[in-house]
Amino acid sequence: VQGESMKGAGLADGDTVIVRPQPLARHGEVVVALVDGEATIKRLFWSEQSVELRPENRKFRPIRITPETDFRIVGKVIAQSSQWS
Repeated sequence: VQGESMKGAGLADGDTVIVRPQPLARHGEVVVALVDGEATIKRLFWSEQSVELRPENRKFRPIRITPETDFRIVGKVIAQSSQWS
């Protein structure tokens, strides 16, 4: 994990995540996704009208997925390990 956007979900900078590769995920699951070529870990929210990747830290903004966005789900985060100093 790189960054603080998922701090509220217990994922901190430097943590290691285990990801189950899968192209689909359920509403509310934490996923690894590629958005315009950049990897991100966020919580997936979708409806009939929209798809959004939401951080778990209010200092960061959600990523709205549009038809023009190059987007794919890499997999679902199933476990994490924290770095202790």
